[in-house]
Amino acid sequence: MDSDDEGDCLPDYLRDQLWQPLTSIQQTHSSFLERGGSGRTTDILAMLVSIYGSKELFVNEYRLMLADKLLSNTTSDYNTDQQVHTLELLKLRFGELSMRACEIMLKDINDSKRTNTNIRSFLPDSVVDAIMISHIFWPALQREPAALKHHPRLQYMLETFGREYGRLKNPRKLEWLYPLGTVELELDVHEKGQTITKTIECSPPLASLILHFSDRPQWTAQDLSDETGIPVHVIQKQMSFWINHRVVKLVAASSATPMSNDPATTNKQQKNRSTYTLVGCSGDKGDSMSPLA
Repeated sequence: MDSDDEGDCLPDYLRDQLWQPLTSIQQTHSSFLERGGSGRTTDILAMLVSIYGSKELFVNEYRLMLADKLLSNTTSDYNTDQQVHTLELLKLRFGELSMRACEIMLKDINDSKRTNTNIRSFLPDSVVDAIMISHIFWPALQREPAALKHHPRLQYMLETFGREYGRLKNPRKLEWLYPLGTVELELDVHEKGQTITKTIECSPPLASLILHFSDRPQWTAQDLSDETGIPVHVIQKQMSFWINHRVVKLVAASSATPMSNDPATTNKQQKNRSTYTLVGCSGDKGDSMSPLA
């Protein structure tokens, strides 16, 4: 009697104690094969390909997932060891040609790490890091509106970095994809008579908006739109980020301001004339605010 037959003869409570969970494929099965409880071998990749419908659709979906992972992985010092290991396994299964774009994406990350190090040797005070991508091999990425204008402080840092890159990689030059970046800010917010330092990560457009409050403590959505080139309705959505973080507050328009008789138009006018004010600011012209450390 073999072990399987012997296990079948055991009482239920003993059979439950002999049960063992399936081994993770990441630990031992580098071929993406898993052995089921009955001894059958299950091909995980074959199952995934059948779900997506074809090998090409599966590879394209993996490419999208890899791009998202790489672009959000900058805080780990561009470490791609895990992604490289997975790619090598996929190349064995689908062939090198099918995974060529993914291979170049990983190469872009490693090249970017070296380039950032080289640029920082010439710009030791620079706080900018960049991922330089070969856009032909990457999925279509989000681009900012053509009219977007960053705050001069942020724009100066990006232009300085870009000039140094152009000098090192002549004739290449950088084309920034602003919505995909991450900015880490330390904000000194005056709240209840105390100065509280908040560390916040946000997108470059959001950082540019709050940087304008270092110039003056109060802005309307229309004023911010004029400065940045971002439509008013987008400004109103983005400023909710800073309201939720208790960095700014929205002060409604004065009831003495003439409004339309149409309720919908009146509501829109109130939003457009409302003022975004730094938390802790009284609104007097004599206030001295230093919201950004």
